[in-house]
Amino acid sequence: MPVFVYDSGTDQPFTSGNQVPPNDIIRLAGGRNIFVDLEARWIQVSREAVTKAAPEVVIILDYGNQLAQKQLDFLKTSARNKNLPTVRNNRFFVLGYNEGISGPRITDGLEKFAAYLRDLDR
Repeated sequence: MPVFVYDSGTDQPFTSGNQVPPNDIIRLAGGRNIFVDLEARWIQVSREAVTKAAPEVVIILDYGNQLAQKQLDFLKTSARNKNLPTVRNNRFFVLGYNEGISGPRITDGLEKFAAYLRDLDR
């Protein structure tokens, strides 16, 4: 299942390449980071690249300062996003910051995201 990690940005989204923990979480949970081919940690991409990849799920990183809700609102209401499968099907997963970085809570993030993907398959 194609997954987009949305960190921030509106014109040029900031996302994960293949060298950061969210990429591993996605892979181990059974998804595929739409930018897995980018040999990078964090990188800006074009809105067109996101649209072309047609993500079915978006992971929004939650830094604990209500940014996640703003990101979610933007994704759901922006006219540029309305045709994305993730928006049409309302498939958004909020990943806590401490669950998405190298550390003891990363396992929690993996387990929660894997359960989310399993629930989608039902």
